[in-house]
Amino acid sequence: MNSCVSFERTNYFRVIDEKKLKDLCGNDVVSHPKRKGYFSLINENGKSVFKQYNKESGDYISIVTDLQNILHSEDAIIVTHIGREKTRYTSAEGLVITKKAAETVDLKIVSMRKPRELLKRKEKLELQMDY
Repeated sequence: MNSCVSFERTNYFRVIDEKKLKDLCGNDVVSHPKRKGYFSLINENGKSVFKQYNKESGDYISIVTDLQNILHSEDAIIVTHIGREKTRYTSAEGLVITKKAAETVDLKIVSMRKPRELLKRKEKLELQMDY
């Protein structure tokens, strides 16, 4: 039995094709309450907004490239993804999407580097974050 729980949301961003955004992301699209033309993606049902299931191939496909094609050239999409399976495994990632690039930041990796820096130690620390 899968007990994974996850949540995704983005900042508010602009697109050049609102209809295409809604076609890609459906009910996960939320309009900004005060700023016309700004949208956010919010997902609480455990399925990623950024990976869609392709019934024909049986695979998950990323829609990052599709989002890049409709993203306003002066905006970026910043995705925050938080997940957990019971209390044993947790994950927190950020995905930054611009018109020309997409890069993932894993909070666990960043967090595990920080103690060495703060403690001013050159050698690697043995830190365990999965239990």
